[in-house]
Amino acid sequence: MNVHPEQEGDQKKKEAKEKGTWVQLTRQPAPPGEAYFVRSNRKEPELVQPLP
Repeated sequence: MNVHPEQEGDQKKKEAKEKGTWVQLTRQPAPPGEAYFVRSNRKEPELVQPLP
């Protein structure tokens, strides 16, 4: 059975109120992706500039 987001939020609020805690209900943006290095195979980097 599918539960609508509003109903799920209401249920979480009710449980948090009973426990006396705080609950995050709004959606949060996704965290940034994992960092990585780009290999150049010992080649000199090419300078890229906009066209005049």
